[in-house]
Amino acid sequence: MDWKFKNKKLETLYDTGKSRKYKFSKQVLISFFKVIRHIEAASDIYDFWNTRSINFERLQGYDNRFSFRLNRQYRLEVEIEWKDKEQR
Repeated sequence: MDWKFKNKKLETLYDTGKSRKYKFSKQVLISFFKVIRHIEAASDIYDFWNTRSINFERLQGYDNRFSFRLNRQYRLEVEIEWKDKEQR
């Protein structure tokens, strides 16, 4: 699965493990990197649905926006661009 960051601050956090803008707790950072590892390893969207621990859900009102819960307060929102329109 191909993926990229739209948010440069999150990309910096991913690359360096630190960010000037985002000051997250250690547990949120652990969850963030756990979700990123799942995204990197996934072959398709169904891998996310089948892994309950990453709390993957579709955002209401959007066709291509989803979120991963990092904890009760934070979630990582993603947009999925379909290569094959029939996969929706």
